[in-house]
Amino acid sequence: LSHLFATAIVLPDHTIMMNSFIRITALLLTSLNAANGFHIVLAGGTGKVGRELSSKLVEDGHDVTILCRNAFLAAAPSKVSSDFGWLGQSFLEKYPGIKLRDWDGGDLL
Repeated sequence: LSHLFATAIVLPDHTIMMNSFIRITALLLTSLNAANGFHIVLAGGTGKVGRELSSKLVEDGHDVTILCRNAFLAAAPSKVSSDFGWLGQSFLEKYPGIKLRDWDGGDLL
């Protein structure tokens, strides 16, 4: 497998479905057993699902790049705006394998 794509539509009241998606996706990636881990790109990973999934993937030895609308605000020490996702400086320090990249959807990966 050279690429693995996972998509989920999660409604706010479907927490169990979201948790199952995170566990299944992380388990699937971990079961592929790459020697040095994968470099995984998550689009819109600054929300609740992205936070849980990216931290689990880094713990399992993968590098994660999160595409976000504003990497500066997503990495700020405290949440600046509700218009943009936020992970926080302490989260990124705890998981150094997670990198943020500004992405407006118009550039190519």
